Amino acid sequence: MAQPANTRARSAALYFLHLHHVQLYWSTTFAASAGMDEWVSSWWAGGNGDGTLTYRGTPARIGGTTEVPIASIRLKAIRDGQEDLLYMMAAEAAVGRTAVEAVVRSVLTSAHAFTQDYSVMAEARERLGDLAEFGRA
Repeated sequence: MAQPANTRARSAALYFLHLHHVQLYWSTTFAASAGMDEWVSSWWAGGNGDGTLTYRGTPARIGGTTEVPIASIRLKAIRDGQEDLLYMMAAEAAVGRTAVEAVVRSVLTSAHAFTQDYSVMAEARERLGDLAEFGRA
């Protein structure tokens, strides 16, 4: 089953809490390298689209004269998670770890329990930004 896009935000929070500031992804173009058409089916490796971060934008599919990569929603979610992690690190540098952990724990209570409410996530991001920029939430 596919995971919600905000799973990447949860991953960033877990990386921060456990002092892991690097993310490893097992493959970025698995479908193409396996001779598959990722536009037709993306069910492999136990997840919908897992292993494929870009899609081949061929002239036959999208027009134009050359093939270009098209970012997947999964890639955009990973980028959002990385931006969240950078916010956390900037806020930590400005006000210390304790204040940032309080914000992170407002959306993540365990590795498997985190808010699904976008407004709560957006508020936490805003608070992190305020901590990083102004030294206060």
